[in-house]
Parts: sequence; structure tokens; C-alpha cells
Amino acid sequence: FRSLAHAVHVRLESLNYDQTKDYVSKLLSQQPPEAFMESLWELTYGNPMFIENILIDLTKSLKIWKSNQFNFNFDFNEYHLPVDIKKLIFERMSHLIKKNYQYMKILSVLRFPISKILMKKILDADEKELFFVLQEGMNSELLMKQNDRYIFTFKDVRDRFRSECSQQLAEDISKKVIAYYYRSIISSDTLIHGLIEHALLLKDYKAVRNF
Repeated sequence: FRSLAHAVHVRLESLNYDQTKDYVSKLLSQQPPEAFMESLWELTYGNPMFIENILIDLTKSLKIWKSNQFNFNFDFNEYHLPVDIKKLIFERMSHLIKKNYQYMKILSVLRFPISKILMKKILDADEKELFFVLQEGMNSELLMKQNDRYIFTFKDVRDRFRSECSQQLAEDISKKVIAYYYRSIISSDTLIHGLIEHALLLKDYKAVRNF
């Protein structure tokens, strides 16, 4: 199959969505559809090195290369990052200061994008502590802002932190989350589904019915 274009300048800073589209079109010599681009940008947080390596991986593994041409009808939901990218990301995790690492573990329990207000409550952190965990998380590209809320940039990061959480911690956080939202009027399907997951973890079927 045709290789990716060479000699494309790699910028060190993250790219916004439009810059990512331009960068990918130069790498592939064509423009993938919007749905593919949106998923790729969300997966890579606009990191040029991640973008290039993921495109190479998708092409070599024939996930987007079929019958001697690109086919971008690909579902990123079950995609696993290449080993080299995982290694780099996990190295970044290991460089977090101890307190922020513990905070990240707690945040990984949450099943939905989290607001700063809820984050502060769940972490039992003051404004300064919250500022530094968000700053380090975003500078390390482990967290990203989605509208006015925060999520883990990579599923692999979230899953690694979550795997280090005890069942007791997961249950304690779930109880706090359910108590926080129990009497709230919620319009977000993502939040509702996340809260139901927390309630099921606790086998709290009354809360499941409530949400």
C-alpha cells in the first residue's frame, strides 16, 4: 500500500481541529471525512506525533487501507493505541507528582466528564490544589477540557489509573457522586448514563430508577 507522505514538518505544540485537518491532509494527500477527523482529533488531542503514528498504525494494520486505497469508515471506539504511544503516555503518568497522581486515580473512577465544582468536592481539594492538578494533567496531555468539563485524553490512561483503584475507593466516590446529583434535574444523556453506572456499581437500584 501507499506510504504516508514524508518530510512533513512536525510542530511541538498541540494542533487545534482545523490545524489537525490540514496536517492530516498533508500526511495522506487527501482529506478524510469529518467523522473520522473528529474522532482522530479527540483521540490525539492534536498531538502531531500521535496523529502521525496512529495514521501509520491504522494504515499498516489495514484498518483504513483497503483495496489499494484509503477507506475511512473506521470505528475508533475499540481502537488501541500503538505500543510506542502507550509507553510515552505511561511515562508521563509516572512523572506526575505523588499527590496529583492520587487525584488522577480518584478522577478515573468517574464515568462522565467532570466539572471543576464536582472535581473540587470529590477530591476534597482547595483552589490551589485543584489548579495544580488540572495544570499538570493538561500540560502532560493526560486531561483535556471538553466545553466546561474535563475528561481523560486517552482511554488507556483512564483505564490504567482506574485499574489501580480499590473497590472501596470506587464505591466511596460513587456514593459521593450519586449524593451530589440525586435531586438534580439532568438533561445530559452522557451524565445520566454515567450516574446509572455508578448506581449499578453500588447495586443501588433506587438510584438507578431515580436517574
